[in-house]
Amino acid sequence: MRITFGSAPERVEELTEVVFREIESFKNPGPDPEHVNNVREIQRRARETSLRENGFWVAQLTFADQYGTDPRVLISYDLIDALTAEKVREAAVRYLRTDNYVLVSLFPETPVP
Repeated sequence: MRITFGSAPERVEELTEVVFREIESFKNPGPDPEHVNNVREIQRRARETSLRENGFWVAQLTFADQYGTDPRVLISYDLIDALTAEKVREAAVRYLRTDNYVLVSLFPETPVP
């Protein structure tokens, strides 16, 4: 997982703390179910648009061939429909570990006036 953001150099620490608070809120109490429903709808609309684009098909069929996945899932909405607030919370607990991460900050070579 990668989380990136741009900011003024003096705000890096503050915003990094906000990111960690958000990660913890995904773990406990978990995301708001209404927010997850909104994300699911955004993903559904994006999928509908992508299915009409040749670039999407080329990339997805190449991926399916390379990794041996079933290309029939490309037209399925099962993964989108299966997304729930509880599944997001469980994934956050399992994968968004705050005891094992790499923090990289890039600062300008010369201070910004």
